[in-house]
Amino acid sequence: MGQYLAFYIKGTMIECRAAFEPQGPWSAPMQVCQCLGETAPPHSLVVHPELETGGGRVQYLTYVRPVATGVSDIRLIQLRFLP
Repeated sequence: MGQYLAFYIKGTMIECRAAFEPQGPWSAPMQVCQCLGETAPPHSLVVHPELETGGGRVQYLTYVRPVATGVSDIRLIQLRFLP
């Protein structure tokens, strides 16, 4: 893709910003995915660059989704960016 990507969780939404240089300037936030969270907000977002394909156009992320007290799921997301 030729850009740096920064992913983060804001509330229950995964957002992304892009820049051509690591120091920026960064784009406005783009909402890319709504997380499912029933008892608490999702957390521990991890981007997996070792799994990306298509020159970075397909990205994989994981996050932790609390489902009950002391019980959590780990969710895998595949993001596809259009050319």
